[in-house]
Amino acid sequence: PPPLPPPADPRGAVVHYYNRARREIEPHGFPRAPALTPEEYAARLAERLPPAAAPSSALTDSFQRARYGPPDPPTPPADARDAEARYRAILAAARRGA
Repeated sequence: PPPLPPPADPRGAVVHYYNRARREIEPHGFPRAPALTPEEYAARLAERLPPAAAPSSALTDSFQRARYGPPDPPTPPADARDAEARYRAILAAARRGA
């Protein structure tokens, strides 16, 4: 089935795109070990897939703010748009390979 669309709220959309990127690059040889934190996973991905380093780091930062940060101030809509662009960049890099 096709992936679900992102939630309408920016905070949920950022979390959605982070999780979607993580799931969709696994079949390309970039699984996330359960014990890795999001930062550790981004660092590993940067080592193994340099073209994904910048978008992965930025998406991880946005994800951690959205997922674990306080609800105020709310996540800006621009963060959701940026998260989608970063997701697409990470997936494209994974599809091209290391």
